[in-house]
Amino acid sequence: MRLTVDHTPKVPAEHERITSLGGLVSPLGPTRHLPSRRAAEPPSRPAAQPPSRPAAQPHARISLVQVSRGRVHGILAVSRAFGDLEMQPYVSAEPQVTVVSLTHEDTTVILASDGVWGGLSDDEAADIAHAQPDAQRAADALLAEVVKRGGRDNASMIVAMWKSR
Repeated sequence: MRLTVDHTPKVPAEHERITSLGGLVSPLGPTRHLPSRRAAEPPSRPAAQPPSRPAAQPHARISLVQVSRGRVHGILAVSRAFGDLEMQPYVSAEPQVTVVSLTHEDTTVILASDGVWGGLSDDEAADIAHAQPDAQRAADALLAEVVKRGGRDNASMIVAMWKSR
């Protein structure tokens, strides 16, 4: 069960909060062609020769992606965060608080940064964590999966696990 909402400038209430304070949320960017694998660097040429485009690598794949701007002042992809003092008052550290009653079926909490949730769905993260015998191994497995999927953002997390009654 998800306990929070991702606080990004794309969420209408967050967008309104930021702009009502005089802040700017950059719009979505264009669709771009991006290589899914980094091609090898071409050998350097002597300065007298004009640079040319490297030949396409047979194994390199090109993907179409929507480049998401949606950032506070074109910089920050989240609208609530600790730190980033230069972005206040547009980026707030005020938390969203949710109170829930746990049941005997609840055994795990994953508190993680957007670097984790940007690469894993809630269900995927829960499945990975529940397949592990303890919280440390669950956190290690979650991080390994984020890295395996190409995650490059800050992937911080706390995993708490307890036995059901």
